[in-house]
Amino acid sequence: MKKWSVLFPFFLLLFVLVLSACDSPAPAEVVQTQTSTPTQLQSIPTATPTPTLIGALSPDLMDPPSKLTGELEVRFPHPWGGQPEFCESFVPYELNLEDGIYDLSGEGNFECVQSQTFEGGVTQFLEQHYKIALAGSMSSIPGSPLIMDLRMTGNQKGYFELPPEVPEMFTAEDPFNLEIDQPLAMKFKYEDGSNCLWNNNGMFCSLEGEQGMSEQSGWLFILHPDE
Repeated sequence: MKKWSVLFPFFLLLFVLVLSACDSPAPAEVVQTQTSTPTQLQSIPTATPTPTLIGALSPDLMDPPSKLTGELEVRFPHPWGGQPEFCESFVPYELNLEDGIYDLSGEGNFECVQSQTFEGGVTQFLEQHYKIALAGSMSSIPGSPLIMDLRMTGNQKGYFELPPEVPEMFTAEDPFNLEIDQPLAMKFKYEDGSNCLWNNNGMFCSLEGEQGMSEQSGWLFILHPDE
């Protein structure tokens, strides 16, 4: 598995070295961040979600439906902090019932281009292009959690737009490219707004007994079952 921490410390260091050798105005201080641990908090649902009483969660149904559907919302905040903007994608999924167990499958994409302009006319870019595959299972017993295995595969690209007097490095035509193959394991209550947050401190999911969601930042995954 490629390490997410490789990208920014490496080419930010080169960026500082290049600028230090030039007479151009020095850029504002850039906070080095890793793509898995952005510095700002995300907008995490705080209200108690209303349970979507369908399928496996409904004690009133004698026979659970053979198929459940919905979407997994995937969010990534601004990588340089201090801004509320984030990229998001919605990955559709299906849960198909067989022998009392729902089998999870789903597939989608995450596409994101983010940038920040600093003093001296320097603009830094981060592009992320991933395929997202979902697998897992859930018991048809009421109240059972959804066990989800998510895998992101693709690449991220980092590059700059620089003033003419600064030597070119990591341009859009020749970016720093990092291949990504990232598996994640999550567990959700099967209700709208149930969420998991992932960063370098680990995985935090909104199941009873797990804390720390509001104090953390990183990749946010929000479950949206269809009614």
